[in-house]
This record gives sequence, structure tokens and C-alpha cells, in this order.
Amino acid sequence: MPTPFTIAPKRILIMDDEILVASVLRDVLKHQGYAVELTSGGEAGLKALRRERADLVLLDVNMPGMNGLEVLKHISDQYPDVPVIMVTALTDDVAVSAAMRDGAYAWLGKPFDINELGHVVDAALNRRPYRTR
Repeated sequence: MPTPFTIAPKRILIMDDEILVASVLRDVLKHQGYAVELTSGGEAGLKALRRERADLVLLDVNMPGMNGLEVLKHISDQYPDVPVIMVTALTDDVAVSAAMRDGAYAWLGKPFDINELGHVVDAALNRRPYRTR
């Protein structure tokens, strides 16, 4: 039973329509002590964010319906203090530039390195600068 002084784990929301990738991300982050929620698309992710605020969002770019760049704009406008890490197979410089301009904290390419994921999540949650290696 939690005491009044128990600190709740940081909450991470993953928006990715690739269930295998999202499940791996969830398992890795839960193992690191985070509370994690998965959603399979942008609309569902924004609904989850309205229901319960996240400390961090991991966001795929290519999703059916509302794509990740559209979702990023909504998050940046409505929740500017919530860092967003784009996790995607896209390497398009235009998309990367648009995401960073629109408020993405970082861009991680798939397949991603688990150690790098841990570093960028930690940096984002602690509001430290991060540069992809």
C-alpha cells in the first residue's frame, strides 16, 4: 500500500500502430520502472492523453488516420510541457526537420538501440538536452 510519500512512476504514453514495436517499447520501459500505456493511433493517443496526462510521449510518424506529425502539433499546442520522442523508420530529412520544428524532443530511428532509448527517455524526463549520437 502506497504511503503519502510514495512517488508515482513517470507515465509514458506510446502511440504506435505496430503492436510488436509498441510491445517491445512497453516491456523495456516497464522494466526500467515506468508506467506505460499503449495506443494504436493518433486519435486514441490524444484521447488517452486527455484522460490522464503523460510525462512523456513516444510517437510513431506513419499511422493510419491522424499521422504522427499531426498528433505532434496537437500535443505541442495543448501540452507544451510534455516531451515527445518520435520513434519511426522514416529517415526523411524533411519529416525530421518538421518534427523538430513542431516541438519534438528527439527523433529515434527504427530499429532503435535499447540503450539509446533509455538515454533519450531519461534526458527528456529530466529536461536535459539530448543529441542523437
